Amino acid sequence: VARLHGTADPARIADDLIGVLRRIPAYAALVWTVSRQSRGRAAADPAALTEALGAILENAARFAIHEVSVIISDDPDGRLRITVRDDGGGMQNDAGDGPDLDSGGGGIGLTIAADVARAAGGYLQLSRGEPGFEAALVLDIRAP
Repeated sequence: VARLHGTADPARIADDLIGVLRRIPAYAALVWTVSRQSRGRAAADPAALTEALGAILENAARFAIHEVSVIISDDPDGRLRITVRDDGGGMQNDAGDGPDLDSGGGGIGLTIAADVARAAGGYLQLSRGEPGFEAALVLDIRAP
């Protein structure tokens, strides 16, 4: 489904998902920000991007202390980068840039996000933040 010839507005999807997450009492006090540094749209089915970004945002909210941010930017390789950062404790392992998603080490939500990204011809990149954790969906871009 992610390879359908649709395009998705990641800022709108992020705003909609954050609106839902803010209604959950455990996440209501978090500061949520969306920074749009690219006007490009993701070359992905909107429902698939919603599923992937929703899983990443929920994961970030679960581990955040005060803040979750979404940064939508152009990647150096000409793709669209949707980065979600939290200020939580970060990864608790020493597995390079992230947990091994194929072994389930990243949780089911991040595994789903990685699968959606691959199906759309992109990838999910995980890394330690300073502080916290960072997950970036890198997808093909379509001009607005």
